[in-house]
Amino acid sequence: IALEECMRKARQWEGLVDILLDRAAGAEDPVQQRKLFAEISRIYETELDQLDKAIVVLLPIFMGDPGNDDLAASVSRLARALGRWDEVFASVNQAIERPGEPEKAAILCNRMGRWYLEDLGRADFALPCYQKALTIAPGDPTALLGLEGLYRSQSSWTELADVLKRRIEVVKSPAERRDLQAGLGSILITQLHDVPAATEIYSAILKEDPIHEDAFQALERICIKEERWEELARITEARANALTDPVARKDAFYALAETCETRLSNLEKASGLYAKVLELQPDHLPSLKALEVIFAQTGDYKELNRVLEKQTEIASTPKQRIDLMMRRASIHEEEFLDSKAALGLVDGVLEIDPRMRAALDG
Repeated sequence: IALEECMRKARQWEGLVDILLDRAAGAEDPVQQRKLFAEISRIYETELDQLDKAIVVLLPIFMGDPGNDDLAASVSRLARALGRWDEVFASVNQAIERPGEPEKAAILCNRMGRWYLEDLGRADFALPCYQKALTIAPGDPTALLGLEGLYRSQSSWTELADVLKRRIEVVKSPAERRDLQAGLGSILITQLHDVPAATEIYSAILKEDPIHEDAFQALERICIKEERWEELARITEARANALTDPVARKDAFYALAETCETRLSNLEKASGLYAKVLELQPDHLPSLKALEVIFAQTGDYKELNRVLEKQTEIASTPKQRIDLMMRRASIHEEEFLDSKAALGLVDGVLEIDPRMRAALDG
């Protein structure tokens, strides 16, 4: 080791290569042997500028460890510099056909696919490489990901949908599976125009995760377009109940209340939902306005008066407060037959704007 360091400092690279070759030949540990050959290849490439020797040394150790990204990057770099891709692919194909090592063979197929695609721009050659990897190792995630990128770049939507389905079958993470399903749903709608299939997928996602954003927004659009208000209400309610952020819950319950009121004509449920919004945000004016309309329609003057009172508390201008107080005064006088309460509200109006006295007297 001391001699190696001395030779490095003295930049005696050819002598160092000889020493490293002797060490590699006698190494019993395959991992250590690969490291030594990788160092020899690096010296040939970067110190001696002998790229042809570098790639000759590198290829066998890469074949033994095709999953090593550093080795793969070195092979790619040398093949580009030397223009010796044919030699690289011949060696890789030979290793793929070697019996008894299907895992390595699948990795090598994927490596070839990536090189053809990224280094040579030959998607037509990359495609059979990924397909062969899947023949060797069905469900191989790297091959499926490679095919996904290829088909997406070529706008091959039917093939892309099939690949996404295969990825969904093999992926282990439930969250990742749902994201893939959402991506498949998007392809089915925007490119293949298969709304029923997409709807089924989005519904399955939301059954597992009611707050999955992409799935919810997509199914919401479908429900609105097809006027499927019951289903829209169902998924919105599930989302509202599952959300934890107060602002998001408020927005979801308000959307659900609007659907119940305007699309399903279920005023009882809508009023309860608007009330739930007000529990989360007591000054939510749209909910107060909606309740005002509902209680006026149903003749629930007690609740209407309460809602108008709340609006009065949060009114931003004197005119708004006066208008609301006069409406309340009218309700007290005409519906509750409570002249005293009505006069009290009128007195409150005069405190805000004494000029109203002439109009009231008139």
